[in-house]
This record gives sequence, C-alpha cells and structure tokens, in this order.
Amino acid sequence: QDVEPSVRAELMEQVPHIAMYCQELPESLHHVVPLHLLPLVVKFLTDTNNQVRKTSQAALLVLLEQGLVDKGDVEEQVCPVILRLTESDSMDDYRTEAVALLSKMAPLIGKEMAERLFLQRFATLCVDPLFHVR
Repeated sequence: QDVEPSVRAELMEQVPHIAMYCQELPESLHHVVPLHLLPLVVKFLTDTNNQVRKTSQAALLVLLEQGLVDKGDVEEQVCPVILRLTESDSMDDYRTEAVALLSKMAPLIGKEMAERLFLQRFATLCVDPLFHVR
C-alpha cells in the first residue's frame, strides 16, 4: 500500500510473474493467487491513479489469458467490482474503463459466465447517455 503510484503500478506489472511462479509450486503456493494476488489486483482496479488502474487491468487480463486464476475466484472477487464500476453513479473514467475491461474479459471467462454475469449490464450500457460508455 505504497503512497507512490509508480510503486503500485510496478507491483501490478509483477503480479503475473508471481502468479506463474506460484503455479509452478502448487503444493506450497496454491493459496497465494486467490488469497493475496487477486484481491490486490481487484483493489487496484479502483485506485485513484489512472496508471495503477491500467496496469491492474492488464495484470488481470494476463492472469485470465494464462489460466493463472480460477474462474470461480474471478466470479466471486472480480466481477462484482467491475459491475459496480459500470453503474451510473461511478465516475466516468471508472465506468469507461470498466466497460472496456468487461468486454475484454467476456471471452476469457467463458460463454456461460459472461452471459450470466455481464449480458444484462452490457445491454443496459449500450444505451448509456455517456458516449464513451456506449
């Protein structure tokens, strides 16, 4: 929880590497990704600094693309935050970023989960008054 945004951004850049290392030693490090790394990534999705948010989004996508995070953990920890960030009372920057992230995540989490969790919100966002969201 460093006050310097560049330190937080650098930490997010290292998360996928740490997760890959944990995957190599599942007998002793299986708990690190769901209990420590993923909550940190989720927390930084709402960081006040734009660069920190962007690097946390990139880290999350790498975790998903590489299969380094369990889809159940994504559903429980990540999706509620992304959906909350797309709500109309969120700041415009957060909403725009969350919609882009939601769209990038959909093919990575699978058809069933994407439809169940994202489809209704996506349809609502398609008629959003903010053109960056649409």
